[in-house]
Amino acid sequence: MFWLGLGLALVSALAVNWAYSQEHDAAAALPPLSLRQPIASARLLLGSRDWLLGFGFETGGWIVYVVAVLVLNFPVIVTLVTSFKSGENSPSIPVSGSTSRLSITISRC
Repeated sequence: MFWLGLGLALVSALAVNWAYSQEHDAAAALPPLSLRQPIASARLLLGSRDWLLGFGFETGGWIVYVVAVLVLNFPVIVTLVTSFKSGENSPSIPVSGSTSRLSITISRC
């Protein structure tokens, strides 16, 4: 279950990041949106197939993320989140049913 959850988290991250990029590019190609005319702005966005495609992938990515959270053990998620926030480059996660630990290395640009 650990590897399934990790795989789902990876798929989720890829989908959501691609979707954000797709939505941004689609919104940039539209006429300027205005908070003073929210209905007109919503119509512009909802009328753009590229923006809707990105929104669909973003929604799907978040659903996959929720499934990944349900599949992974809560301590694994806490370990990942706290290690990345603290700046630790190689968080170590216990793999259930094993005495070994999974080490993840994060490189920063």
